[in-house]
Amino acid sequence: MIPIIGLLVLSCADRDITRESTRMQFFDIAQLIDSLPASRSLNVLKTIMVDGVQEEKRLAGYDFHRDIEGFENYTINKPALYDKYEVDSIMDDSGALSTLVYTGLDEDLKVQKMEVTYDGSSPRSISLKLKTDSFLEDVEMDIQWNINTDYQVVKREKRIFGKEHQHEIRVTVQS
Repeated sequence: MIPIIGLLVLSCADRDITRESTRMQFFDIAQLIDSLPASRSLNVLKTIMVDGVQEEKRLAGYDFHRDIEGFENYTINKPALYDKYEVDSIMDDSGALSTLVYTGLDEDLKVQKMEVTYDGSSPRSISLKLKTDSFLEDVEMDIQWNINTDYQVVKREKRIFGKEHQHEIRVTVQS
């Protein structure tokens, strides 16, 4: 009886190891943000446009990292999401990874598309297409983040009992 129990335990353990080693993993935007220096107080040009009205400000000592921490909410690197995205890899002429594209297979997913462009082995830029729908409004957001230089967020809101609104924010690091 004991040898049979031991055999069952070993076979279950082997299965767990195999499952863990073959577990799929997506690009982890939260891990990238956590790897960046926490204090990114920089001189920036911040442009905000609401429904066509634009305002621009130069800001010294701006906490750039605080802004990009919000992008962690859009991670797709979760086991529950692994079968919800189609993954395409684009290689450069030398065979190195150039771009990863994750496309949502369900229109109810918040992150509809994520595109990560690489410079060598490091991410250079991330593009996100987001969508949330409710009974009161539909919201679409496009985020373009060039890791060391700038980001832009374009948000379009369509409300059932109101007009459509568009907000844009661009933050560009100044030298």
